[in-house]
Amino acid sequence: MSTTTNKIYGNVIIPEFEVTSSFDLIQALKNLEIKDAFDDLNADLSGISDENLVVEKVIHQALIKVS
Repeated sequence: MSTTTNKIYGNVIIPEFEVTSSFDLIQALKNLEIKDAFDDLNADLSGISDENLVVEKVIHQALIKVS
């Protein structure tokens, strides 16, 4: 098997595009046994606020833009 490579120079034209995605991560976190933060009775977020807080949404959003 040969390990030599040849360099080839040229122009590549890539069209401009944009792709976005958005995912709700609550079910994925619950599958990882992270459940109490989403439960009104068991959520303990006292380390960040004195108010009774509960997590309602966890959204992951990504954008890829080629221009």
